[in-house]
Amino acid sequence: MGSSGLLRRILPPAEQVRGTDVSDAERLWRRLGSPGLLPAPRVNCGCSTIVRARPTAPFDYLWISAPVPITKQKRTLQSRKASNTRYRILEGVLDCLVEVGYANTSISTIAGRAGISRGAMQFHFPTKRSAMDAAITHLMQRRLDTYRADMAKIPASESFLDHAIRAYWKQVTRPEFIALQELTLASRTDTGLARPLSRAFREFVIQSRAPFLEEFPQWRQRKKQYNNAANLAQYVVEGMAWGYLNGHLNDAAVNDLLATTRETVLYLLEDATPKKRKRVSVSAKPARATAGR
Repeated sequence: MGSSGLLRRILPPAEQVRGTDVSDAERLWRRLGSPGLLPAPRVNCGCSTIVRARPTAPFDYLWISAPVPITKQKRTLQSRKASNTRYRILEGVLDCLVEVGYANTSISTIAGRAGISRGAMQFHFPTKRSAMDAAITHLMQRRLDTYRADMAKIPASESFLDHAIRAYWKQVTRPEFIALQELTLASRTDTGLARPLSRAFREFVIQSRAPFLEEFPQWRQRKKQYNNAANLAQYVVEGMAWGYLNGHLNDAAVNDLLATTRETVLYLLEDATPKKRKRVSVSAKPARATAGR
């Protein structure tokens, strides 16, 4: 069927367009994008985008092809390739931090780990510092994604708080936490590294703690207690990770400490202050009776 026949078939008589020039195609495209039509998914097929439009009655389904400029296709392909290369580089940075440490990580080691040339590496990140700055954001996002994924799978037999503490323990025994510690130790004497790391860490803390305030909105009224409890749980668990990863804590000790952390957090959040002992008034002792003469 020719183009004119297709146009006559899908448009009512009052809206049929004569001819098949560019202006007619543009008018048809605007007609398909009008509020009278439902959104249509697009699929990239070679040099054209196939759009399935679903008009309202009395029309049936139709397929129409809109040409996509070759230059746009090239830009899309190039940007996708560049994004993939950047991702491989950032993954390579994290691998290097875990395997050889911050001090031994260089442009060459990152490029080798990412499987690209040194020139390709420096095209995206000219210096080690620029790669580290981008890797910090990448690292914190990965930590946040894995924590959210763990928090989305709470068993019915486990409480929210128990699962949250266990999920964070799982978080700090992953390679990402080792990479974070390498960056943290290096930032102690490197203020240029400390600034982006501090910003990313603060954002991670805010985002990772958001589910708690959604689950327990009453904690918003006791912000100081909530922050104290959250800080205690986070830094105790992170400190435990140091001991565990270095072989100073075994699984049994970890389980005991996690249980103690949970009880302490509950104590702080429930405002269970120690009960004060009642003062017992002790009456004065009667004076000794003096022996009679």
